Amino acid sequence: MKMKGSVIIVLWLLLGAVGCTQNDGHIGDWFGMWQVERIDIDGEMSGDYAGNVILKFQGSVMESCVLQPYHEQVSYFANCRIEPDALIVDAGSHPVWPAGYAPELHIPQAGEMRLEIVMHGNGRAVLRRENSGTTYEYYLKKLYD
Repeated sequence: MKMKGSVIIVLWLLLGAVGCTQNDGHIGDWFGMWQVERIDIDGEMSGDYAGNVILKFQGSVMESCVLQPYHEQVSYFANCRIEPDALIVDAGSHPVWPAGYAPELHIPQAGEMRLEIVMHGNGRAVLRRENSGTTYEYYLKKLYD
């Protein structure tokens, strides 16, 4: 009986040691958690944004997570692909929750969206998108790999 417990513990540790966190291929520096520090709308800092959205990138999935009071969070999921000059996100043509994006990001919930990579490096990034004459800029800071 003691041997069986030891085998289970060793197998559990082995699975943890060889587990891959970058499913569906290596996506480079974008992998991990990024805090949306601020959002500018037409060059002006959004006054109602609380800095409470985290973007998580893993493989071909982007999670936008809204941190709420009392350590609660609400997560939304979209497909993504990274091109040299853009992040392309897509929640589908008829997204059903939890598909989509955190409302704080002001991203339309349906269809493919192109976010231009304005700057990326040293744990920082700036993404830009235009929608009906309005320009949104997202200032990101990398938290974790």
